[in-house]
Amino acid sequence: MASSETLVLAGRGMRDIDPHTFIESVNGVQQQRPLKSLNASFNLLASIPTELCHIITLQTLDLQKNSLTRLPQEMGNLKNLRSLCLQANQLTSLCEELTLCGKLESLDVRHNYLTALPSSVGQLKNLRTLDASFNLLASLPNDLGELGSLSTVDVSHNELEAFVSAEDVFAPDKIFLHHNRFARAPKLPHPETLRVLWMDCNALAEVDFLADCA
Repeated sequence: MASSETLVLAGRGMRDIDPHTFIESVNGVQQQRPLKSLNASFNLLASIPTELCHIITLQTLDLQKNSLTRLPQEMGNLKNLRSLCLQANQLTSLCEELTLCGKLESLDVRHNYLTALPSSVGQLKNLRTLDASFNLLASLPNDLGELGSLSTVDVSHNELEAFVSAEDVFAPDKIFLHHNRFARAPKLPHPETLRVLWMDCNALAEVDFLADCA
C-alpha cells in the first residue's frame, strides 16, 4: 500500500524483495512525490536489496522484525535518512558506512546480536536517540562520547563494564545502563543535565558522581 510519500510493505511474510518489483513500486510512489518513508517491517527478509540504498530521498526506514544478518555498504548513500529502525533482527555488526548518514537522528538496533557499534559513530553529529539495548556489546566506541546532540542513550541488557570517555559536549538527559556489568557509575562532564540514569542489575560498588549533581 502506498501513499504520496510512503511505501508500506509491512507484514507480508516476504523472504526477499525482488529488485524489479521493488523499483516498480518505488517509481509508482515517486510519480506523485519523492519517497520519504519505507516500512518493510514484520517480514522474513534476510537481506536488503542494494536498490533500496539508492533512494536518496528516504528519511524514514523501518526494517524491524525481520531476519537481517547484515547491512549493505551502500547504506551510506542514504544521506537524508533521519530515522532507522532495525529492531529485532539477527545483526551481529553494523557497517561503518552507516555513519555516513549524517542527518540520522534516531537509530534503533535493539534486540539483535551486536558485539560492537561502528567505531566512527561520532560522525553522526545529529543523532538524538540511540537504542542498542538487548545486544552483546562488551564495549562502546569512544566516539560516542563526542555526540553533543544525544538526548537518550539506551545500552541496557548488554555486557558492558565501562561507559565511554565523554567529551565536554556530551550531555544526554536519559541514560539507560541497567543489566550490564558496571562496577561504578560513569563519570559524566554534565551530570546536572541528567533526568534519568538507570543502573539497576549491575555490580555497583560506588555512585560518587552523584555528588557532582548537588
